[in-house]
Amino acid sequence: MEREKSEKRIFLGLCVVALLGGLNIAPEEIWIRAPRVEAGEEKGIKIKNTSEYVGNGSYNWTVYIDEDATTLNRIDSVEYTLHPTFPQPVRKAYARQNKFALSSSGWGEFTIYARVFFSNRRIETSNYRLRLTKATSGVVARSLKFESIRIGTDNSSKYVGDGRWDWTVFLTADDSVLSSIRYVEYTLHPTFPNPVRRVSDRGTAHGRGFFLSAGGWGTFKIGVKVVFVNGSTRSLTHELKLSP
Repeated sequence: MEREKSEKRIFLGLCVVALLGGLNIAPEEIWIRAPRVEAGEEKGIKIKNTSEYVGNGSYNWTVYIDEDATTLNRIDSVEYTLHPTFPQPVRKAYARQNKFALSSSGWGEFTIYARVFFSNRRIETSNYRLRLTKATSGVVARSLKFESIRIGTDNSSKYVGDGRWDWTVFLTADDSVLSSIRYVEYTLHPTFPNPVRRVSDRGTAHGRGFFLSAGGWGTFKIGVKVVFVNGSTRSLTHELKLSP
């Protein structure tokens, strides 16, 4: 069998040499053109992560694109695919100022698959093994500039008659920012039963999340406490708006 394969290779080689001889092309001039990389294109996007042990075998972690500003400015978004045991394992990051960071928490290491979408419509795929160490690699909030993240609040409302309104308050932010939030604590007017309410479900809406719905007659200020998976917090105030 091996001899048969070898004879076939020799025969094909002789055919190529004969063909080249007819075309006056020297065998040493044969070469395969490799894909050309244009100036400024990235080769192998670098991914890193930070981690922080929070007890009971659990870690808070943040994965991000470890590239310079020039490279980051050519990226539109990054799609991370986490372990299938995560809720919504496919998550997108849009915050360039935050190095397209994605934060979450868990107990074990696994491979994260990333698709990097460039502004020139090129897509680069990569995979990264999440590393969890008890010695955190810096304070995530500082190194990834959590303090500069833009988070807003908004609400929808619907008049239901008899002077009453149904309303829903929520956060507005990039999807990558919403994915880095552990929960949101809303403080309603003290006349509400259980005025301090926690929402841990981010939801699936693009650019909005952590919805809390209730109903009543008047407007008031809602206290909003945002708690990130890395333990940092942000306090906001939302003025409830009621309009048809």
